[in-house]
Amino acid sequence: MLMVATLVLLLAGAAQEPALDLRLSEACDPATRHKRPTQVPQGCPSSIPSPDGTLVANVVAGLVSVVRNGRSFAVASMGYGRILWRPDSQGFAIADNVDSGQTEIFSYVDTAAPVPVQSTRLGEAALQRFGELFHCRGDDWYANTFTDGWTPEGDVRLVTQGGLHSEGCNDMPAMLGVIGDPMTGRIREVLTADQVRAHWCTAAQRLSFGYCWDEAAAVRSNRQP
Repeated sequence: MLMVATLVLLLAGAAQEPALDLRLSEACDPATRHKRPTQVPQGCPSSIPSPDGTLVANVVAGLVSVVRNGRSFAVASMGYGRILWRPDSQGFAIADNVDSGQTEIFSYVDTAAPVPVQSTRLGEAALQRFGELFHCRGDDWYANTFTDGWTPEGDVRLVTQGGLHSEGCNDMPAMLGVIGDPMTGRIREVLTADQVRAHWCTAAQRLSFGYCWDEAAAVRSNRQP
């Protein structure tokens, strides 16, 4: 089931930007696009430059390519979602919603390599760690993985959360955060659900749906989900 779950990493509602139904044709409007520069709306050709301006990630008809020194490299495919460049412009995360408002597959493209290369190792490692920590067994468990963003050092922050209909894990709904190398898949730090909400989520996001939701904070604000 772990291999299957790797292909259905769920990342809806990441904390970095406001929610947006990217399937709407209005999302292609430049007036909307510039407000959400990392978003890749469904059916909209998208060009997202690296922070240093030397590279461009293009998404056209589901194909992701990197333009470097006038040369284009095909690196991946995606439906719609987000592309998040590393702060040092050495690569980017692909948060692919795969034509679903609730599904997202995490992968990483290393643009520092002579030929840009894609890696899914960190998402796979996060799922494996989740399964170990929550003693997941059988074929009916799955976890949703959300891309939260980057550390200044270039590691990625992922949130792995048990699926709504998942069965076979202890302490459901369970959640953890990982900080790790997106290329090698090495996990450097693991955070509890409370640590994720405390350190990665703003006060406003704790009153929103998704992995930032904090029931105690909502009660204090007299707000229900």
